Amino acid sequence: MAARNRPGLSENTRKRIQTTMIVKRLEDHILSKPEIVDGQLINKDLMTQSQVTAALGLIKKTLPDLQSTEWTGPDGGPLQGVWTVEIAKDNNTTKT
Repeated sequence: MAARNRPGLSENTRKRIQTTMIVKRLEDHILSKPEIVDGQLINKDLMTQSQVTAALGLIKKTLPDLQSTEWTGPDGGPLQGVWTVEIAKDNNTTKT
């Protein structure tokens, strides 16, 4: 078998893929809609309580907690916002 020219996925890439799959599975669980199969109401995408708990635990380990993220300005001081406003001239007016 020929050697691969490119290296395998990095560990970081693997974690992102796994995290994405877990989030997608939770979304499917939340947004699932029952279907009628053979006259019975079936919900294919439901997860058990332990599966949901495990998925949330894994997500907490792989995604940053946004509540603990702090934004600071230079030298740890407060952030300063700068806004630029441009006023456009209306060229669509006609002279009468």
